[in-house]
Amino acid sequence: MKVIVLSDNRSANPDYQTEHGLSVYVETSEYRYLLDTGASGLFIRNAAIAGVDLSLVDYVILSHGHSDHTGGLDAFLRINHSAKIIISDLALSQRLYSKRNGFREIGSSVDVRRVTDRMMYVDGLCAINNEARVFRLTETPFPTPLANSTLYKGEPEHVQPDDFSHEIVVVIGNDKPFVFTGCAHKGLLNILHAVRTQLNTEPGIVFGGFHLVDSTVGQSYETTETITSLADQLIHEYPDTRFFTGHCTGDSACSILKSSIPDYLYQFGVGDLYTF
Repeated sequence: MKVIVLSDNRSANPDYQTEHGLSVYVETSEYRYLLDTGASGLFIRNAAIAGVDLSLVDYVILSHGHSDHTGGLDAFLRINHSAKIIISDLALSQRLYSKRNGFREIGSSVDVRRVTDRMMYVDGLCAINNEARVFRLTETPFPTPLANSTLYKGEPEHVQPDDFSHEIVVVIGNDKPFVFTGCAHKGLLNILHAVRTQLNTEPGIVFGGFHLVDSTVGQSYETTETITSLADQLIHEYPDTRFFTGHCTGDSACSILKSSIPDYLYQFGVGDLYTF
């Protein structure tokens, strides 16, 4: 399996451009996947630099309805005319908002009516092909990220807290599979627990944002102690799993995780290529 980061907040390579968004290209021996499309068409420019031909992608899977993960879908559809589009049945039917750094709408504005024959809507556990599955979490026995408290859904005059029913988890492979978390709004430990209990397998690679947003003046989220405790749980419960994170995992949170489990946690950026 080859994995290339095409859109993210960070990059160690000046040849690539960054944005507040996430898009990851995954290629196996059988299929090509695009996991999320970033906030814009920027991932297409980065893909060209990385030597990735996005017109050959077989599946584009959107982890949830926020625009920093779906904003590039229109641009993708202009260069790819065959890929199936997998998304929660609730991701495009709800208006979504954030009050962090000012109240604003952050839902998807993509019009998919012209590609209805390519859409695959997910409600529950769904097998995409012989190696990939997606599912929506229905149980959260472990805590969810504190920064979720800034996110809402509904009509502007009647907003309510977002329950992230529009979020799906992507699992590629069968033995110690690759797990894509998107932003992990439902909580990293809840995602891993669901992979173990629903799919009866142990995650091998976990890749994506963990929504551990760094605290700022007037906005407090996970403490150092909480993140350290999370790291302890990860290494104790999933000793054979490796974690790759970026996007909505803040610099401070990444630093704490890396110092706690240095051989298990890696921070990614645009242009990074991994072979698993």
